[in-house]
Amino acid sequence: LVEQSAAATRVATRIFPPANELGMKDAIAVMQGGYTHLIAILGATDAGKTCMLNALYLLASHAGLAPRFRFAGSLTLAGFELRTRRLRKWRDGKLPDQLADHTTHADPRNPGFLHLSLSECVGSRRIELLLTDLPGEWTTGLIKWAQTAQRFEFLQRADGVIIAVDSKKLRDAGQKNAELLSLEHLVDRLC
Repeated sequence: LVEQSAAATRVATRIFPPANELGMKDAIAVMQGGYTHLIAILGATDAGKTCMLNALYLLASHAGLAPRFRFAGSLTLAGFELRTRRLRKWRDGKLPDQLADHTTHADPRNPGFLHLSLSECVGSRRIELLLTDLPGEWTTGLIKWAQTAQRFEFLQRADGVIIAVDSKKLRDAGQKNAELLSLEHLVDRLC
């Protein structure tokens, strides 16, 4: 009877992947399973990269992409949930001042990827996404030192690059030109 109960529990239990993010080897394994869109999200510290990822995840997981797409899973569900935890802690009906923690990597030399799977509501097509959540220091380093470009070799496989920009710096007359010059350097180094 105990063995039957244990077997029934194993069958009924949902297993969530424990990964906060995928490393390069894991990302390659996902890509080998079928076409996977790799989207790189770059930008300086506090430009809103992680907040954008949080918004995408919350929209997908709460039917916000319907009627065209629906959430079909994530190999990095724990990572998305970890990143959105501040959004769940409102005090007196107000959002916290900082919506996401500063991104850090366990391995500072290799990119980490978040996985999101969507399926079309009409039809059976499944869309696999690998999204970077790189620390802002990576982008700043690339702008300042061309020799850091080797970190970004994975971009040769990217389907798209999103560059997040701090709009406050673009609106500030004293910072606007420096910010535009930094963006120009970034684009030049990526090409």
